[in-house]
Amino acid sequence: YFQKDSLKFLDIGCSGGGIVFDFLLKKHFAIGIEGSDFSLKAKRANWRVIPNHLFTCDATKEFKILENTSQKQTRFDVISCWEFFEHIPKELHGDVFNNVKNHLNPEGIFIGSIGTNVSFSSSGHPLHMTVEKFDWWKNNFKNNGFEFIENHGFEFEDFCRGVGNGLSDPDF
Repeated sequence: YFQKDSLKFLDIGCSGGGIVFDFLLKKHFAIGIEGSDFSLKAKRANWRVIPNHLFTCDATKEFKILENTSQKQTRFDVISCWEFFEHIPKELHGDVFNNVKNHLNPEGIFIGSIGTNVSFSSSGHPLHMTVEKFDWWKNNFKNNGFEFIENHGFEFEDFCRGVGNGLSDPDF
């Protein structure tokens, strides 16, 4: 897609850091941020393997990722949010979009998936704070300055969700 050998990749809501690890294996620069400190404390999944690439961060608050020890902000070729936005209350979406804009290269892409169904934890706590249909999400992205591209050339199997890894493949 980019026609270059080295990319800068940011995954917002990285959970266990699997996709960050995959980008690192391919020799790209990759960072993941996660709102919960559960994976960090438990050293779960890739947090014990690539601790210098995974960080806790509230993506609804302004944050900066700086290059090395300089004050120059890193810009990313790819920013992803897989199964992230539905966990954020509607009134905070604009703050997340601003963070994406502040970290995305002008030629970069912002990619991801959004669960559109209600979801609860085993204790009954709601996990999805924003449950809306496709058209609402499409307008939300447009209203926050993003062009929604439906004919992008990626296949369903190209995404990190929906490839048969679970018991079922919901329609993301």
